[in-house]
Amino acid sequence: MGPRRSAVRYTAPWCPSNQAAEFFGFYSTSAKFAGIAGPLIFGLVSQATGNSRFSIVALVIFFALGALILSKVDVEEGVRVAEEEEKEILG
Repeated sequence: MGPRRSAVRYTAPWCPSNQAAEFFGFYSTSAKFAGIAGPLIFGLVSQATGNSRFSIVALVIFFALGALILSKVDVEEGVRVAEEEEKEILG
């Protein structure tokens, strides 16, 4: 519950208010997908290799890929674009 609240506080500033349902709907759906994909990949790798240590390595690779993708996000630019869109909507 804690990391989810933290992520919402991180997402809210660059989320235009007229698209908040879309942003948080996508966030919720992706969290549910991750809750299924993580254990599934863990189980598949564990079954394929016969060793759960390789499953941990597979999940660490996913975390590293996620960190790499997130490192490319320009938060300041996202906030700027969201603020511009807010101004257009509110007039």
